[in-house]
Amino acid sequence: MPEKPCTVVPSPPAWRPAALRKLHDALPGDLQAGLAQALHATGVADAAAWDGLLIAPTSSAALAASVHEADPAAIAAVAWVQRLPGDTACLWIPPVNDAAGLAVMRAAAAFVDERHIPLTQLVASPDDGYADADCELAGFPRFTTLRYLYVDLTGDALPVGAHRQPSAPNGLHFAGDAEREAVRLQQLIEQTYVGTLDCPQLDGVRPLAEVLEGYRSQGTHRPEHWYLAQAEGLDVGVLILAEHPGLGNWEVVYMGVAAAARGRGYGSAIVEFAMSVAASRHAERLVLAVDAANEPALQMYRALGFITWGERVVYARLRARA
Repeated sequence: MPEKPCTVVPSPPAWRPAALRKLHDALPGDLQAGLAQALHATGVADAAAWDGLLIAPTSSAALAASVHEADPAAIAAVAWVQRLPGDTACLWIPPVNDAAGLAVMRAAAAFVDERHIPLTQLVASPDDGYADADCELAGFPRFTTLRYLYVDLTGDALPVGAHRQPSAPNGLHFAGDAEREAVRLQQLIEQTYVGTLDCPQLDGVRPLAEVLEGYRSQGTHRPEHWYLAQAEGLDVGVLILAEHPGLGNWEVVYMGVAAAARGRGYGSAIVEFAMSVAASRHAERLVLAVDAANEPALQMYRALGFITWGERVVYARLRARA
């Protein structure tokens, strides 16, 4: 029987390969590919990136031998808190099924609290085996469910609203390079957050500058495709697009309509413009994620030809800034 399996420590450097193998092999299959991509993007020599690699050794004797490379069998449980742009983090951990797993998840919660990380997420398929009760007990309660949608832009017949050349439907005017007018952009984004049905719990969790940093990290950042949408000379909405070249996808990273301008069809018009931009760049599809509780948005996307291709449960630890 393992000796004190609930002792959790940062992984010693010599144990890192074994810890990562253990983590990869214990993750559900759909998360293994995501972890591989995350590891590929993380510099091996970046010591700070591995501060959040936490392990529960099977024995104190095994830990005492930490100068030597460990066998994965010497690790009872493992988790990795991956720091991300915008002062957020992603939690990589297998489904909790014993005391060691629960202890490691609790240690991850303490890790993000000590570093004042305002948002840490574990994103998994509903079929991956994560139990709401275990995650909440460890400090990562169920936050929301996300629906992942796409619209096909290939073939002769494009979906309703899409054109081979960018167009501005419903009388809207789109101004790119919105980051050049930072104050105007931030004020408009804040107006789009008012009364939003898309993850409203996130409002105020992070400064807007950090939120924008997170947007920039999605796909290939192209400043010219950060748009302000205007109607009759007034700013009414925001559209942020990113390209994922290796996948043939363009992504709606963020789309929002100012609260005072809702109910006039601007949301549909902005998405139609996004479809046209992506089609003009020879994208195969336009993808996005939406809160499953945001039924008005889901209805709008369905009407524009979007199809649900996946669903993910989000467990999160939020720490609002003082």
